[in-house]
Amino acid sequence: MQDSTVHKRLRRPGARFLLLTLCAATLVVVGAFWQLDGATSQAASPREAPASSSLLMPLVANGALPVDPDARTKTPRPFITPTATETATPPASATPSPTSTATATTRPTNTPTLSPTPQTTATPTPTSPLLNTSHAGRFTTYEGSKTCNECHLEQAQDMHSALHYQWSGPAPDATNVETGGKLGAINDFCGYPDINWLGILTNLDGQPTDGGCATCHAGMGARPTTAQTQEQLENIDCLTCHSETYRRKVVDEGGTFKLAPAPERMNVPLAEAITDITTPTKAACLSCHLSSGGGPNNKRGDLETALADPPVTLDVHMASQANGGAGLLCQDCHITQDHRIAGRGSDMRATDLDVPVNCTNCHDPTPHDDENLDKHTTRVDCTVCHVPAFARTTSTDMFRDFRSVEVFESRRLYEPTIERGSNVIPEVAWSTGHRSSTTSATPSPMPTAVASACRNRTAISMTGRPSCIRSSCTRRSRHMTR
Repeated sequence: MQDSTVHKRLRRPGARFLLLTLCAATLVVVGAFWQLDGATSQAASPREAPASSSLLMPLVANGALPVDPDARTKTPRPFITPTATETATPPASATPSPTSTATATTRPTNTPTLSPTPQTTATPTPTSPLLNTSHAGRFTTYEGSKTCNECHLEQAQDMHSALHYQWSGPAPDATNVETGGKLGAINDFCGYPDINWLGILTNLDGQPTDGGCATCHAGMGARPTTAQTQEQLENIDCLTCHSETYRRKVVDEGGTFKLAPAPERMNVPLAEAITDITTPTKAACLSCHLSSGGGPNNKRGDLETALADPPVTLDVHMASQANGGAGLLCQDCHITQDHRIAGRGSDMRATDLDVPVNCTNCHDPTPHDDENLDKHTTRVDCTVCHVPAFARTTSTDMFRDFRSVEVFESRRLYEPTIERGSNVIPEVAWSTGHRSSTTSATPSPMPTAVASACRNRTAISMTGRPSCIRSSCTRRSRHMTR
């Protein structure tokens, strides 16, 4: 069989090489078009992760995204405008998604838009449960009222003017001063708060410990001023009253002493303590008032640790309903208005809220079944009969002698020698309902009526007339005059 013309031509030199070259070029061109078409399709329809992708859960649990109980809901909750550091910045090679920028009234979705560029998958880490607190996901750090002012600036302004922050104010119930308070006055508990403000002490074991009167001030360390500057409005420590689990400590920042959160003193994680915000509880009030005067029950005589959850035999009002009591909070009697609180301590000459704290705010003026007993209520205060003793659980400071010292074991610091008493029976004294204070301008060995420096609780007349009261100040009541 003779070869065809094609076969003869393929036998010519160089013909086969030319044919192989053309085939290879054809394959290269087809492959290039195929790759271009695939890349175009991928760019037009980038792959999206499902909203419930399990890859995101380790990020939420470890704080890369806001920890929020509503993180998986379809409708976002309103929240505060994020700061520049809180707004996610997309990679330089990616086009920002319109839904990834937070607005002033809505929360961005917690599922980020994935970039079409390849991403490295992180190894999942152990997860922790989402926080179930009132402000979970709204912030992750706490800097005092600076953190809260975006939503609560008006409340910060109210608090700045209140006695719990200013520590000084008008004193209409003091007979010889116009203003008064802790600042600008010397007391025999802590000395002079103006110079004993805040610091870090070294105890007998060589360990640092918080010091200064401001450890119980509702601020972040700076002294209060009357001017409502931005610095002052950001100096309020809201959580001292509004978080029962929050604790703080004194820190030295470049030679300036300030107060800062102390996670090591909290019994819950820091993120939970700073976002679990409530109205003040009994424990929150006691956290400062319990240890006023340098130790438990020192100053008042009736503010004991047990009052956080007392039995009905100790306090029928503060005991919970489960324990047979009324289940009242401190502010049920010491009513509040715009962060001002009714009632005054024996050493606080200023009046914060001019509303009497009387038994008759809740009880009838003649509450007894016996009319002979009811005759006494116009001149005899309820406490004369109904508070037969104080310091019934924890002893109280009856006399403080600055001429000698002793070691206060709980803090390992030297303190003046203290004579303590338990189950102290108050002495009866007469009161006009006003208090006098000794000042350099009007020296007096002992003011009449109830002295502002007098230890512990003293009852005030319900009528404004001289009334018979139980005075807790057994050491000084002998000096009072009728």
